[in-house]
Amino acid sequence: MEITFNFDKVHKILYKRYSGEITYTDFESSWMEVIRQSNAHFEARGFLLDYRRADMTTLTNEVNKIAEFFHSHLSLFGSKKIAFIASTPEQIVIPMLLHEYDLNYQSRSFSTVEAAEKWIIE
Repeated sequence: MEITFNFDKVHKILYKRYSGEITYTDFESSWMEVIRQSNAHFEARGFLLDYRRADMTTLTNEVNKIAEFFHSHLSLFGSKKIAFIASTPEQIVIPMLLHEYDLNYQSRSFSTVEAAEKWIIE
């Protein structure tokens, strides 16, 4: 499992790239690391989460926990856009299920970074 992140100051997009097998604990701890290490997330207009190199099989049963995490951190996610980049049906299921829980933020899945960036910037 590897999770990297960087902040584009021009477009105000926080990028997170996931690879390997990702668990809920990995998901949560990586967001907590972002919160601890940077104030950039508060300036962000949106988040681009790239799961194309990740195995998210174990997360499928924990969509409600992911939604609860987003809801409990509305100071971070509220009024923002969350774009999920996915390339396999297994990866697309999670953002589709999460979309049902959207509260005070917007989420969508995309197959390309360019399309996700355009949506966030709009």
